[in-house]
Amino acid sequence: MIKKRLIFTLLFDNGNFMLSRNFRLQRVGDLDWIKKYYDFNSIAFSIDELVILNVERENIDINKFCEELKKLAKNYFMPLAAGGNIRSIEEAKKIFASGADKIIVNTPIFKMPELVKDFVNLFGSQSVIGSIDYKKEKDKAVVYTDKGRDKTNLSVREAIELSENLGVGEIYLNSIDKDGTGMGYDIETLKEAKKYSKVPIIAAGGVGKFEHFLEGIEKTRADAFATANLFYFMGDSLEKARKFLKERNIELAEWEYGFKTNKIGLFLTARVASTRLPKKMLIEIDGKPVLWWLIQRMKVVEKADLKVVCTSFEKEDDEIERISKENGWLCFRGDKEDVLLRYLKAASFYGIEFFVNVDGDDLFCSTEYVDKIIDIYHSSKADYIYIKGLPLGGAPIGVKVEALREVCNLKMEKDTQGWGKYFKESGLFNCLEIEAEEVFKKEDYRMTLDYEEDLEFFKKVILSLGIENLSLEKIIKFLDENPEIVKINQKANEKYWERFNKEHRKFKLKEE
Repeated sequence: MIKKRLIFTLLFDNGNFMLSRNFRLQRVGDLDWIKKYYDFNSIAFSIDELVILNVERENIDINKFCEELKKLAKNYFMPLAAGGNIRSIEEAKKIFASGADKIIVNTPIFKMPELVKDFVNLFGSQSVIGSIDYKKEKDKAVVYTDKGRDKTNLSVREAIELSENLGVGEIYLNSIDKDGTGMGYDIETLKEAKKYSKVPIIAAGGVGKFEHFLEGIEKTRADAFATANLFYFMGDSLEKARKFLKERNIELAEWEYGFKTNKIGLFLTARVASTRLPKKMLIEIDGKPVLWWLIQRMKVVEKADLKVVCTSFEKEDDEIERISKENGWLCFRGDKEDVLLRYLKAASFYGIEFFVNVDGDDLFCSTEYVDKIIDIYHSSKADYIYIKGLPLGGAPIGVKVEALREVCNLKMEKDTQGWGKYFKESGLFNCLEIEAEEVFKKEDYRMTLDYEEDLEFFKKVILSLGIENLSLEKIIKFLDENPEIVKINQKANEKYWERFNKEHRKFKLKEE
């Protein structure tokens, strides 16, 4: 059974967060007010997603909205959807760049449908939510746009079908009549919507108490349930709402409240984009993409609770998600450039305390040391664990999520390639350097995929050994016996280190 989701919605208007009743807005407070009454680090595991809607009607400033969005996204690492007043691809990109994992569109569905198609084609269906606002008029649920001011004469069913035809991945279905009343969801319309909708439905409008969530779940079959009731759900009420539902045997995602949990993750980093070797994750070796070989090798890791491929929300990375899921791995999609923020949101989403990271480039990364790093973490609780002496591309890295969160709060750069420096060189963290066993000490062997020579090297080894013999120990033994294969990509090391030292020499942290 697909588990239900709880969603918290914030309404933003020119620097202030608002209450809404039947789409009439009332100012509540600014970001400082929100921080005072809502500890998002705590409620991150009480809700499954945060929605922030820009409800500005005059003096619309998308840049100001994005600035506020950045402040929330930077400090509170939960899945985040944002929208309102998005009228171009450039504005959508600004929303994503400000920390959103999904965008929400309403008026463009009805007035700029080609733009919505462009969003879907560029960012993927899973990253675009269609928002539908409606009122009951006689026996018909009629859809309104432009923040409830413009009547379309479309029924909810017609609006859902239009949204689906444009390719959106979810529908945020909001009752204007129920909005802010605290009288419960519009059960009848939600039940009907689920009969003909082909995509998940997020129910919105009307929640005033915990029982309304329960009623919506039991009577409508909707997929997610949102509330924007700021006053009723202050303090620890969102945590209590989740507990209330769990006690009544409602299937919800399992979260341990508070930021820290006890799950251990294995993260593979993979994207299609590559400047030196285009689409290298999809290049086939013996009929299978490069990513497949890495996933198959990592299946022998025993001590990770969850195995996740971390990629971006870019449309081209749909193929990464497909390969991951077909091979039994979870897939998290996040920021295109900021790798660390992508990891942090993935860890938050899956409730992970510590993870071992393996770059997608590193096809022969040591599976033996993934499990060893996890054992070392259990005994040491170190912030950062790395292995000295392994071949280039052979060493996994272990990261404590609490330390990663601190780095994300302090770092100045968005492009975080070569990110180990934040931990090892800042002097802020407990870093453990582990000496590799003698059998693995081959620092002059190159096992990372950047250039054509590297691809030739990997093909030679894989075709010679086969998937059943690709432990790092067996690979090293094979290379020791076949030094001519080692030479294939050794010269690429010079290019690699020249580029690395040029691009990753410096880093900046805030002085706080």
